[in-house]
Amino acid sequence: MEGSIALLLSAPSLSVPFRIVHGSHDRTTDHKRSVEFVQAIVTAAKAYEHVPDAQCKIYEGYEHVMLKVGIDEADDAKRQVILADMEVWLSERL
Repeated sequence: MEGSIALLLSAPSLSVPFRIVHGSHDRTTDHKRSVEFVQAIVTAAKAYEHVPDAQCKIYEGYEHVMLKVGIDEADDAKRQVILADMEVWLSERL
């Protein structure tokens, strides 16, 4: 909680892009809170006329652990989607 508050307070000075990814079927943490958190950071930064490169991507049907290697190719397909998305997101910011 303290880290979240510190990040919100520093939102106007965020100069690095960040992205939060979350599974919609996560039973450990609520994906809606991730969306709200990113929205709060953007809103806080806008008050200072600064819009950070902040994004929240929700993967429909995914659970908490999204990058574990699957037992076969079909089982690993979801992980491959996330890795490909990460590669695109990072390459767009090079």
